[in-house]
Amino acid sequence: MGRSLYRCIVITGILFIILGCVYPLFVTLTGRIFFPEESNGGIIYKDNKSIGAKLIGQNFFSPKYFHGRPSAAGEKGYDGLSSSPSNLATTNIKLYENIKSETKKILKENPTIKISDIPNDLVNASGSGLDPHISLQAALLQIPRVAHARKMSEDKLKTLIYSLLEKPALGIIGEENINVLLLNILVDEAKNEE
Repeated sequence: MGRSLYRCIVITGILFIILGCVYPLFVTLTGRIFFPEESNGGIIYKDNKSIGAKLIGQNFFSPKYFHGRPSAAGEKGYDGLSSSPSNLATTNIKLYENIKSETKKILKENPTIKISDIPNDLVNASGSGLDPHISLQAALLQIPRVAHARKMSEDKLKTLIYSLLEKPALGIIGEENINVLLLNILVDEAKNEE
C-alpha cells in the first residue's frame, strides 16, 4: 500500500511539472518566438493608445467607415466574453429575421446596390462572432458610401482595399478577405494626408 501511494505521488508530481509547467512554458515561448504579434493579441496602437486588436472585430456605425459583419457575441456584438455563433438553425424564424434586418440596414446605408449584390458575410455572423474580416466583395460594395461620406475618390479607396487584401491560407484554404479595422485606419490616414 505504501509503495503504491508513493508511486501515485511521484507520477502526479512528474505530470504536474510536465503538464503544468514545462508544456505551458514551451507553448508560450514558441508563440513569442514564432508569432510575437499574435501572441500579444495583435493590439494596434495609435498615439500610444490602444485602438483595437487586429484579430478581433469591432463595430463601426459611421457611414465614413467600412462596416464588418454582424456579430452574435454579446448584446452589442464583438464581446470577447460572449464569443459564440448565433447557433440558429436554417429553419429558425429568428435567423430569417436577423438576415432580413441586416439586409434592410445594408440597403439603407448603401442605396446604390441591389439586394442580389449583398454578400453572405455582411448578413451572417461568423462562427466566433468576433471575426475582424470581410470578403473582398463586401469591401468593394461599401466603396460608394464611404467615398461619398469622406469626399474621397472611389479609385483611392479601391487601391487601399487591394493593398490590404489577404490571400487564402496556403493559397487554397478560405477566401480573399480584408481586415476591417486595418482598412479603416488606412482610410483615416489617407484622408489626413489629403
